[in-house]
Amino acid sequence: MDVQAQRKGREGKRNVELKAALVKSSSRLPLSASSLKRGPDQMEDALEPAKKRTRVMGAVTKVDTSRPRGPLLSTVSQTQGHNAVLRSQKPAPAAPAKPGTSTAPVVVGKRAGKRPAWDLKGQLCDLNEELKRYREKTETLELENRGLREQLREVQEQATTLGTERNTLEGELASVRSRAEQDQQRLETLSARVLELEECLGTRERLLQELQGERLQLQEERSTLSTQLEEQERRFQATEAALSSSQEGVVCLRQKTEAQVTLLAEQGDRLYGLEMERRRLHNQLQELKGNIRVFCRVRPVLEGESTPSPGFLVFPPGPAGPSDRPTGLSLSRSDDRRSTLTGAPAPTVRHDFSFDRVFPPGSKQEEVFEEIAMLVQSALDGYPVCIFAYGQTGSGKTFTMEGGPRGDPQLAGLIPRAMRHLFSVAQEMSGQGWTYSFVASYVEIYNETVRDLLATGPRKGQGGECEIRRASPGSEELTVTNARYVPVSCEKEASRN
Repeated sequence: MDVQAQRKGREGKRNVELKAALVKSSSRLPLSASSLKRGPDQMEDALEPAKKRTRVMGAVTKVDTSRPRGPLLSTVSQTQGHNAVLRSQKPAPAAPAKPGTSTAPVVVGKRAGKRPAWDLKGQLCDLNEELKRYREKTETLELENRGLREQLREVQEQATTLGTERNTLEGELASVRSRAEQDQQRLETLSARVLELEECLGTRERLLQELQGERLQLQEERSTLSTQLEEQERRFQATEAALSSSQEGVVCLRQKTEAQVTLLAEQGDRLYGLEMERRRLHNQLQELKGNIRVFCRVRPVLEGESTPSPGFLVFPPGPAGPSDRPTGLSLSRSDDRRSTLTGAPAPTVRHDFSFDRVFPPGSKQEEVFEEIAMLVQSALDGYPVCIFAYGQTGSGKTFTMEGGPRGDPQLAGLIPRAMRHLFSVAQEMSGQGWTYSFVASYVEIYNETVRDLLATGPRKGQGGECEIRRASPGSEELTVTNARYVPVSCEKEASRN
């Protein structure tokens, strides 16, 4: 049966090869209108039975439907005693095929002789005869193809039956193998279970031994803990006794704290009384010195100015002697008009002036501030204080009040020093419970006109709207109307404003 199937397979393969050769050769023959309309897909359908026959019989046959690049070799196929010989001929030039299409080479039979080019009728007759021969061969091959298809159908039925039997046997074999694998897995599982139980038994034995050892250790620890518990009970009793004594000490400390708080309140009241007494005495001292004081400061000679003659300006010593600070000055000068009228040298005229304090040209800014520092303290105590400088242009008012142009701390004037003193003393007094709030204004009196230097908007730089008046009828406090007051909390804010 296998030999017969192999023989039929070889015959089918030869038939497919012969049909492929015929298809290639007949592609260049004159075709009818119906055959011209067949595309590449229909050609593939025509060759499909041949491909199926070759796959069923187990033989691989490659059907080439593409146009060969070289000359086609002759193919000899033998089917059921019929022989067909196709000789190779040089293919005629053809137009290039479109993408996706295939063109089979032209294979024709051997002609008796080559006719002249002018004998078109003879050439046509030869072509008709050749077409007739090909058609006869095609009919013969179609008959053979039908017989082969019937044989192929029988072989396919036999193959289907054998495939069914094979599938049945394969199923039974798979079932047997599956049962064998299950039995093998069950055996392995049981073997692993036995090993696991043996390991578990050994583990239980080791655990039992460990538990017995731990039991002995726990008994020893129990005895140790009992001893420690007794010791802790003794300590607890001692701690309770100490706690009771500590509570008594806490009660005593609370009583002392309350006494200290009461004493602190009394000290605070006393301190407040002392502070008020200090303010009163300080104010009395300032009143004894004079509520209105006039100081005179003589600036040194500047570069480019003529040096005065000796004895022009004299600073007599103070009332207490040479070591006392000067409080007066003497100005000596001659009257040039008298010398012109009489022709004799004019006598020297001396003018004596007395002030609360006189500062010679060598006096420093710090010395001037020390004289008014007590007045700054009076301002913190709540008393109105006013310090101003007046004199002719270039006499040194700006230098005395604001300081030098280079920002040297040693050359700082009365205003920055007073601000620093105010805020430092306020910071010290805050520790005693005193709270201060500061507001600053900056005005200028020029040609009997008061100008607000902190004014903004349209009023900036204009005068006439600010006036110096009393804060209220019967009050000694003075205020500047329409002036801008800016809250400040430190020296930097006051200097920036």
